[in-house]
Amino acid sequence: MAGKSCAKSRPNVKSRSRYKPAGFTSIFTLIREKKGLLWYSTYALNFTGDYVFHNDTPESRDVTFRLKFPADKAIYDGLQMTINDQTIPSFTDADGTVGRTTVSAQSNVKLHVAYRSQGLDSWRYQLGDGIAQARDFQLVMQTNFRNIDFADDTLSPTSKLLVPGGWQLTWSIPIWSQDFRSE
Repeated sequence: MAGKSCAKSRPNVKSRSRYKPAGFTSIFTLIREKKGLLWYSTYALNFTGDYVFHNDTPESRDVTFRLKFPADKAIYDGLQMTINDQTIPSFTDADGTVGRTTVSAQSNVKLHVAYRSQGLDSWRYQLGDGIAQARDFQLVMQTNFRNIDFADDTLSPTSKLLVPGGWQLTWSIPIWSQDFRSE
């Protein structure tokens, strides 16, 4: 799906914790809609993301997780944010959803986020603004359509599997670094 818009679904973390994505699943459903005489390519999206965070300090840390909303003026239905399978208190503002928890010394926690949304023409996953890095990144995208146009500044999937009605595309990257600084 090619286009100009860029969706960012990744958490910001305030602490000396290291994190790595544990896996993402995106299920796309192409919906052709007509408005007046024009047809539009809209999509429905079910997104889930799992991140593993490690507190490498000798003491417990209060950690703030922020899931930035991928786009302005959109609906994020069924928004979930859990830590180690437990719902955490969170609030939503103009920039996204924020949750806080305490991470024990020298321990890992798993952040799970999920939402449903819809859009027009394109969707992208971006690690973050500027320079960002992830380890053991895996994104699986399931579609109900076969024609996909990857934008020039995106990575092609590392594997493609033709499934009934569409594709299962996987990006599996051991160490991913990106530089999206504006000039």
